[in-house]
Formats: sequence, structure tokens, C-alpha cells
Amino acid sequence: MGDSNINWDYIVSRIEENLCVLVLGPEVFTDKEGNSLQKKLIEHLKITLDPQLNDYVSGNTRIKKYYDEDHFFLFEKPADRTMICYEIKSFYEQYEKEVPHDILTKIAKIPFHAILTVSPNLLLKNTFENLNFRYQFGYHKRKSEPQDFEAPEKNNPLIFNIFGSTSDHESMVLTHKDMFGYLESVFGRNTLPEKLKSVLVKAENLIFLGMPFDKWYIQLLLRLLDIQREYDDLIRFAANESLPEDVRTFYVEQFKMDFVNKDFSDFIGNIYEKCESKGILRKESIAMTLESSSAPNTLLEKVPDSRVEDSMFEQILDLISEGNLDQLFEALTDYFETKAEEFRMELSIMKGKYKRFMRWRRSGALSFEEFDREITKLTDGILELVKNTRKV
Repeated sequence: MGDSNINWDYIVSRIEENLCVLVLGPEVFTDKEGNSLQKKLIEHLKITLDPQLNDYVSGNTRIKKYYDEDHFFLFEKPADRTMICYEIKSFYEQYEKEVPHDILTKIAKIPFHAILTVSPNLLLKNTFENLNFRYQFGYHKRKSEPQDFEAPEKNNPLIFNIFGSTSDHESMVLTHKDMFGYLESVFGRNTLPEKLKSVLVKAENLIFLGMPFDKWYIQLLLRLLDIQREYDDLIRFAANESLPEDVRTFYVEQFKMDFVNKDFSDFIGNIYEKCESKGILRKESIAMTLESSSAPNTLLEKVPDSRVEDSMFEQILDLISEGNLDQLFEALTDYFETKAEEFRMELSIMKGKYKRFMRWRRSGALSFEEFDREITKLTDGILELVKNTRKV
């Protein structure tokens, strides 16, 4: 498809209406110089191409063989797989600590309500955290019940790792056996989360960036995502310049895929600029921030000095009763400004707890019941702390 035939306004309108799903392949994840992290990972694991054999050979004693055509490994024993999972996790962690890559920052700021990735890394998740954006995170794990989360929408988007997470080595799909187990799980036991299925059914636009369409299992994945519909209301865009022509033709014929004449960074750049011009980019002020909001605090208007503390105290009580913890911590920061250092230290500890609870809830480490219980204990502690300052 020529660039002039792409209706960018249509794409942005579908994003605004929670009807556009973004699917990211491993080619999207690069270092600052634009080098593929997947290729760098293979080098890190001491796997090299032997030109004489025209095949990849492993210099890693824990990897018996690497199948480049599928990006899968063969291990001699389960313990080897476990150690390689640890090496992969450690490899990606060094990039997770860096400033988010430009394309990931743009993707995070575009208000997609659902983003699926086929790489197990946590780079996009960390980008959302670094930008203080509200999000939900999930991943597929074989032999486990589907994760539960709130219905994704642009102000509370879902990041879902289709092939597992580096944080959970059992979930990662590294071997042919892992892939067959994955396919059996999602097709046989139907283990995709219901709310994710609902997102895919309702979608009117799918965007695929940097996907390895030449891998056999990607065809099965697209069928799993239900994009091979008999009716034509689902519009599918793909940006991948490195595909052979016969592979492109197959996906055009079988899946009605529209391959655009742009690389994925340019494609995302165009969408980003459109969203920026409309003023709809995701901002910290509309996110569930873990730090104080950048928005002006209109809750605590100035009152005569004689009534400042009473007024602030009443507003804090109101925020506690409403369960509005983001704004509560803003108000508490102002309230404790003139209090003794021991009270300010206690407030800092409580802020830290709140951050951890939010992070654990987003990652699925806390259930709704556990989260509610911890937040209740935290607000009780805040109320007791505020009352103690009134006694001094």
C-alpha cells in the first residue's frame, strides 16, 4: 500500500474509540543505535553463524542447538533451560534500566488501549512506568488460569506479552516443545483472558510492527487473534520492510494484510504526530501516577492562616473517605510541610508502600482482594498519622 492511501485520521479515530490494537514483534526492540536486541541476545548467548556449515553453532555449553528459522533453542536438560532463561532476563534488564528508546516512548504516549507483544521482555512495561502512565500488565502462562484485569481502555491500557514474560521463566516460549505446549494451551484449554478476547473481537483496526511473519507459528497466532474473518470490517496494517515478496503475498491473500511502504518507526511517527496535533497524546496528568501529579493542585486553595490547618485536615478526611489516594498524597505533602521531621519520614514510608502496592497490582502480583486489604490498612495508618499530628 502506498503512503498516500493510508488514512491516518481513520487510524487515530479508531485509537480514540478503543478499537485499534497494536501488536509488536521483536524487531521493534532495539538499542539506542537501532540494533536489534534479539540479534544482540543471540550474540550474547555465544551463538554464531558458521559460514562453512551455513548453520548456527552454539558456543554456550547450556545450548545444544539454535534454530534460527524459528528462533528456538534445544536444551540437553531442563536445568539448562532454566539457566538460559536467567541469562535472557539479565540481558534485557540492562536495557530496561536505560532511558526509554524513542520509538517505545512514542508508542507509550499514543493512547492505544491494548498493546500485545511477542517478545517476553519488559521494555514497554518499564517505559510506561518511567513515564508514570497508568497501565495493566499481563502475560500468558501455560497450565495456568487466565489472568484477570479490568477492561482495557485508553486511560487504563493493557500491555500483554503473548509468549510469556522474562519475570517468569516457566512462561517463556524458547523451544519447539514450549511452542507446542503454548498452542495446545490457547487452542485446547482456551487460556487467553476473556477481556483480551473481547478487545480482539471488537477491534476494527490492527497494526503489526516488526513482526516475524516468515515464522510458521505467526500464522497460527493470527488465527488465534481471530483476524482471518470472513467479513471485511477489520483493517490490518503491517510495517516490515525485510519480508520476502512471497511471504507478503501470502499474508495479503490469506489475511488481507496491508503492508505499508514505511518502516515501523516512520509508521509510528506519523501516528504520533497526528495524535500530537489533536492534543490526545497520553500525559502524566491523566495517568495513575506514582509520584505527585504534575497537574496544579486545585483541592487545597489558600485560606486565612488561622483556618489553614483545619481546612486542609477536612479535605484530607474527604479524600480518605473517597478513596482518592493519588490526590490524597498531594494534599498530605502540603499538610506535612510544616510538621516535625519524624512525621514527614513516616509519610515518605507510606508513599513508598503505595507505590509498591500499585506496581504489584498492575503486574498481577496482588489480587483485587489483596490489594483492597492492603490499601485499607494503608489508609487507616494515614488517618492515624494525621490525627497524631493534631495532638502535637
